[in-house]
Amino acid sequence: MMKLCKAFPVFFVACFAALSISCGDAYYDVIHGMRSDLVLGPAPVVTGITPNTGLDPNLVPGVVITGSGFSSGATVRLVRSGYPDIAASNVTVVSDTEIHCDIILPWAMYGPWSVAVANPFSYTGYLADGFEVTWPDPTVTSITPNSGSEPNTIFVTNLAGTHFMSGAAVQLRQGGDTIDATGEFTVSPFQITCAIPLAGAVHGPWAVEVTNPVGGSGTLLNAFTVGWGAPTVTGISPAACNDPGTHIVTVYGTNFKSLPAVPTVRFVQGVDTITATGVAFVSAGELSCSFTFSGAMYGPWTVEVINADSQSASLANCLTVNWPAVTVTGITPNSGNEGYSVVITDLEGTHFAGTPTVELHRGVDTISATGVSVVSQNQIQCSFDLTDAERGTWDVVVTNTVPTYSVTASPGTLAGAFTVGWDAPTVTSITPATGLEPGPYNDVTITGTGFRPGMTIQLTQAPYTAIGVSDVKFVSDTQATCDLDLLDRWFGQWDVVVTNVDAQSASKADCYTVTWPAPTLTSITPASGVKGQVVSITNLAGTKFKNGAGVRLVKSPEPDIIADSVTVTSATQITCSINLAGAATGTWDVVVNNADGGLDTLPGAFTVTTVGLIYDGNGNTAGTAPTDSTAYGYGDTVTVTGNFGGLEKSGSFKEWNTLPGGGGDRYNMGETFTMGSTDVKLYAIYHTAYYKLRDVGPAGGLIFYVASDYSKGWRYLEAAPADVGPGVYGCEGAVFGATATAPGEGLGNTNIIVAKCGEPNLLAQSCLDYENNTYTDWYMPTGNGNYDLASSYASEMHLIYHNLHEHGVGNMQKVSYYSSTEMWTVNASIFAYDLEPPNNYIGGKTLSLWARPVRRF
Repeated sequence: MMKLCKAFPVFFVACFAALSISCGDAYYDVIHGMRSDLVLGPAPVVTGITPNTGLDPNLVPGVVITGSGFSSGATVRLVRSGYPDIAASNVTVVSDTEIHCDIILPWAMYGPWSVAVANPFSYTGYLADGFEVTWPDPTVTSITPNSGSEPNTIFVTNLAGTHFMSGAAVQLRQGGDTIDATGEFTVSPFQITCAIPLAGAVHGPWAVEVTNPVGGSGTLLNAFTVGWGAPTVTGISPAACNDPGTHIVTVYGTNFKSLPAVPTVRFVQGVDTITATGVAFVSAGELSCSFTFSGAMYGPWTVEVINADSQSASLANCLTVNWPAVTVTGITPNSGNEGYSVVITDLEGTHFAGTPTVELHRGVDTISATGVSVVSQNQIQCSFDLTDAERGTWDVVVTNTVPTYSVTASPGTLAGAFTVGWDAPTVTSITPATGLEPGPYNDVTITGTGFRPGMTIQLTQAPYTAIGVSDVKFVSDTQATCDLDLLDRWFGQWDVVVTNVDAQSASKADCYTVTWPAPTLTSITPASGVKGQVVSITNLAGTKFKNGAGVRLVKSPEPDIIADSVTVTSATQITCSINLAGAATGTWDVVVNNADGGLDTLPGAFTVTTVGLIYDGNGNTAGTAPTDSTAYGYGDTVTVTGNFGGLEKSGSFKEWNTLPGGGGDRYNMGETFTMGSTDVKLYAIYHTAYYKLRDVGPAGGLIFYVASDYSKGWRYLEAAPADVGPGVYGCEGAVFGATATAPGEGLGNTNIIVAKCGEPNLLAQSCLDYENNTYTDWYMPTGNGNYDLASSYASEMHLIYHNLHEHGVGNMQKVSYYSSTEMWTVNASIFAYDLEPPNNYIGGKTLSLWARPVRRF
């Protein structure tokens, strides 16, 4: 039977890489392997694995194997008949009943695998079908061939992808339509062959989907294309129709398709196109549809059929359209001034043809157009000479010549469509040319030319509301008067606009100026704020405030503080927000300026203050409370000091609290809070008695160190009643400064570890998160790399050992504990209670160990 060798500490292993080890009756050469006279030990027993399933091809980290008889150096494999073994990595034998490892599944076959564990020099133990490999949904990467014509059957030689299972189903998908493949055969997890019948299939791209009999499916969009043959057009019935009207037409041809939609049927003449409605698929050689001819150009039209796959065919000049009477629907421009010629750019209507005559009719008077040009059947361009034309409305009349296909030459008339008017007015001045808001101003005089009775006057300035104008009086064709109301009108220059009853108008820009009275300031509420605070001003009081006013605080030589969210609620009140971040303390002038530049100042009306922090001994019988002379601003971060004055009161100092009875917010030295808008007073809170070594502390742990005084802001060190872990130290490969070893300095180490290390399962974070008896100020204790347990090398881990464990208290496990003290790039200080005797050593930062939280007070 083999005799086992004593294990050496991990930091000595490298020294024995080329040595031979004698182990009783067996001999093992480290370099050349096991000798033939080695006796194999019994196989370990495997009872469980967690997790017991994994998705191929992925890493399954943190696997835990349970059983018995595990020894250092054990290997772990997944085995299955007919397939290569899968070896675990990062195997760590935690104990003789537990192994940790990682398993990589590199395209492993789905289904059950047995778990095999082999100790060095022993037989292998198995857990039959203990681990299940699952496959993800299949993926589809390509299909060969990737196209085919309807109605053929296409034989697919290589549908490529991953994770295909035997019996997988194949489909083509387009919208709600599907085509099931036949004769599917899964050649391998990466290839399928099958046949796809395309009879009746819609043209265009189809998705290819593979569905495993177990699990999900995979889809490759637009992977397969179905094509069609082109149509032909051979005839149409009827071959002639009249415009306007709706007509039922039958189109004859070949290879018309009904899927995925009926074909499109159109009639085309030049640039004009009419699309059929109600297209019905009768057969591959016949379509029925409806055409609405409304304003269609007379003459022959070409029919065109377009299948859903965009393939088309046409039959030229197969339908003749006949025309009815002309209509007139509009004219642009629709007016002109007497004595001038006007060019008509758009005379609108229907069925214009040939060279029509265009006329204006009013009673017995007629004006004939010149330069008549038919742009299209719906548009004519021409000119009218309005010399001596009577002012008023005229009818527009268009008469077609008789074209080959016309059924009538009746004229079209649009009654009263054109107006002959006057010359446009002009504006030259306004008197007076300025006014002070709010006015009013009566009998303001406007001068110009072409004024007419019933005229209107406006004063405008975009984007503001026009100035109110009333009592407009026509004096002559060169003069008018009106009254102006300037209440709440915007300052600056305004345009004067005159509009006659014929809608002709004229304006003179920037000829009238509105001025504003200056504002006055009387008070500001609130009249003060704390430096750094955003102060909401609820009432900046005064007179003649205008929308768009600005507010600022002024204090020489400081930069002005510009108010935000300024709202003029009335002419006597403004609300706003003032940000005092970085503001100098003392009094500031308040300034309001209207948009026109008028302003007023209220000297020294606003005061910027600071707030203070007061420490109160709270009836102390010894020592003195600390003082803080800092002038804090709103939002400043305050760091709480310690009891450096040695405060006592029937017991030792415990903490600071915002209430003298201890019911408020509590703080320990080094903790922070944010200043508000008032002074803060912190009261000293005391323990009811002094503590000695191994007493139960206020947080429910044991006192393991008592300092002579509070000179460092604390006097007692308390160890938690329980461990946290297991976990890692972290930050392997980097030195980041968590090197303190003295009592009370573990808090700094712990904070550095958490700030610098980003990996999960950090013991330092677990210590900071620990809570007992509502106390949350725990941290990871200090250690050192020296192997001597003498008190001259005292750290917090050594003090726990000497003052608790050696006295039979502390409940320390027979395991190794990380301290918060790092030793070089890859090592940290570790205290091992599983050594005999317990001692300190240096080990790697990635081991899975425990930690005992401590606190100071």
